[in-house]
Amino acid sequence: MVQHTSIKAYHSTPRTTQRQRVFEAFLSFGVEGATDEQVSRIVRIPASRVAGRRGELCERGRIRDSGRVTENPSGQEAILWMVNHDSDYDCRRITKVRRERNELLALVTDIVDNNALANHAALDNRARQAILNIPMK
Repeated sequence: MVQHTSIKAYHSTPRTTQRQRVFEAFLSFGVEGATDEQVSRIVRIPASRVAGRRGELCERGRIRDSGRVTENPSGQEAILWMVNHDSDYDCRRITKVRRERNELLALVTDIVDNNALANHAALDNRARQAILNIPMK
């Protein structure tokens, strides 16, 4: 029989997916990359399951082959895998942030250049106050 305290503890523990844990482990190795076995030791998941989660991450463009190999404990070559910082996800996110930053910069520049702060309806009061603190040329 399972005690009610065990059930409460189970539900209160934050859950992460194996895929997330594997991704974070690869991320921790940085540009050096890691083998499935190295990640397996960190996340305490069998290497065969790490390989499966890594395969899913590769299909999603999150992990890629580093182009390097190393020797595993059994003496065989093993691919060093690494986080793909150029993935579509990262590119879309970075592009969005850059676009928003450029739009805000253009808006602020327009306001400062034209001294049109009081009449500009696109900015809320906090943004107006922040812009007032920008030194004028």
